[in-house]
Amino acid sequence: MNNILILLISTSFLMTSCFNIPDDPNPGLIINHAALPDGHKVCVIGDSGKKSSGQALVAKALLEENCDQIRHTGDIIYPDGIKSADDPEFKSRFYDYYKPIMDKGVPFYMSVGNHDYKLEPEAWLEIAKKYETIKMPSMYYMDIYEDICFITFDTNSRYVEQKNWMDRIQKDYTSKCSFTLAFGHHPRYSSGKHGNAFLFVKKFLNAAVKGRVDTYIAGHEHNQEDYGMKDGTQWFVSGGAGEFRYIKGKPPVWAQAKLGYMIFTLHRDQKSPYMKYYFYRVHEETGVKTLEHYGALRGMGFK
Repeated sequence: MNNILILLISTSFLMTSCFNIPDDPNPGLIINHAALPDGHKVCVIGDSGKKSSGQALVAKALLEENCDQIRHTGDIIYPDGIKSADDPEFKSRFYDYYKPIMDKGVPFYMSVGNHDYKLEPEAWLEIAKKYETIKMPSMYYMDIYEDICFITFDTNSRYVEQKNWMDRIQKDYTSKCSFTLAFGHHPRYSSGKHGNAFLFVKKFLNAAVKGRVDTYIAGHEHNQEDYGMKDGTQWFVSGGAGEFRYIKGKPPVWAQAKLGYMIFTLHRDQKSPYMKYYFYRVHEETGVKTLEHYGALRGMGFK
């Protein structure tokens, strides 16, 4: 009986995830850019749109960070996302906080979370057309910077579609990728409230991400985490841009329940490009940032 119930739930979930959604107008778009210079700084935030003092403090710290680009791991607008590109929640829970950064020309590369899916996640495609510094050409997409590649997944839906797309880009594009970073909302492994991924999210991340990219960075958990290397991929969580909550389990490497963000910096030597990574806490009372955890990863390309 339990097995039948699980099958029914899983089938319903798959149907919702793969079919009962609008068509992506630009599925799996691939964008080519100029090569990234040594020292290029990629800042990663997630779970931001709380309209809170914590969000304001993290946004201020990011402004002072002088990021070259910002990657958002989803749950951009709480509690229910936005219903259109003109929804006032976009201004009050996103634009008002990050306008000073956008005014400096820093691009925000977006992915959507489960809260963004409660109304109209595709509204972000329209917002990206209106704002030059908001980048979301498709619900999932790839940015190629000659030898450095970034893949943004939609971990809420389109699992079969994205798995097939990943198979194609691995075959056709990954010879260019000395180091590959992937982004999505849901973590595969987590010591936070939600724990490890399950059902179709787990199956999707196992099939499309695990062992196929050098590192994967998620949100969803309102904390920061370095889960470590597992099955050829380094797993991270950067989800403390609006609030923080408890750590449920003991992490294999490191985790903390604090406000903050993550940074990757690109470095090159005679072997191959590599990334240094840093986790910063933003103190919830003073706004002072402190370095809490760091490391380095050598890019080995796709497996």
